[in-house]
Amino acid sequence: MARKLIKICLLSLLVSFSVLVASLTDLLLQDRKRKLFYLSRITSLFSKALLKILGVRVYVKNLENSVKSDNNHLIVSNHLSYIDIFVISSVIPSIFVASIDEVRDKFLLGRMAKLGGSIFVDRRSRARLSEEIDTISELLKDGLSVVLFPEGTTSNGDGVLSFKAPFLTPAIKTKTAILPVCLRYRGINGEGVNPDNRDFVFYYGDMDFFGHFVELLSLSSIDVELIGLENIRVDSGISRKEVTKLAFDFIKLAYH
Repeated sequence: MARKLIKICLLSLLVSFSVLVASLTDLLLQDRKRKLFYLSRITSLFSKALLKILGVRVYVKNLENSVKSDNNHLIVSNHLSYIDIFVISSVIPSIFVASIDEVRDKFLLGRMAKLGGSIFVDRRSRARLSEEIDTISELLKDGLSVVLFPEGTTSNGDGVLSFKAPFLTPAIKTKTAILPVCLRYRGINGEGVNPDNRDFVFYYGDMDFFGHFVELLSLSSIDVELIGLENIRVDSGISRKEVTKLAFDFIKLAYH
């Protein structure tokens, strides 16, 4: 109980400070490109601090060149928990493509996602798809890295779900390289991740966010690997279907 209370106090201070800084940035900067650039950096710093409070240790593999590069990417990843957003953001400052029903209305997560410049999409609405693809394309043209989870939802960790192709279209339209990354949660409280403890971290199905987050606060440590995979070039006439299959195969192979 004491651990939870300490974490709650630290999180409250962190969120309050981050909201203030992000709100001022949003207010003072009028140019969208500059605004989103700085908001993604603020969110990255927030994510580092948040993960520290939660006891999440991130082990980065094969991402050094991509992180240091001046080139932006469309980053695609498997999806297991809301923590994924903070893990990736802590390493690669980015704009996230987030689901309206899974992120926007969630306490803490939705607020920080909005202030960090995230794009909220309705994956069930075909009517809005073209507009959302155009929005992502504009961000890539502005030189910003954008992260999306092409599974469309989180999974229970048994495997990687099939990828939905439409949101990879902006990479092809703007000839932006796709960077697949694989998230693998390796440890919870010093033990390997298994069916008995994984639900403390993995968030899927009809789980209640608030209840899950309270349980998460009781954990002392979470170990996760963030693995960079081979860049996928999209300037040689490659189709959306081929790009989607390559990204899925790379991540699925790394996950197992």
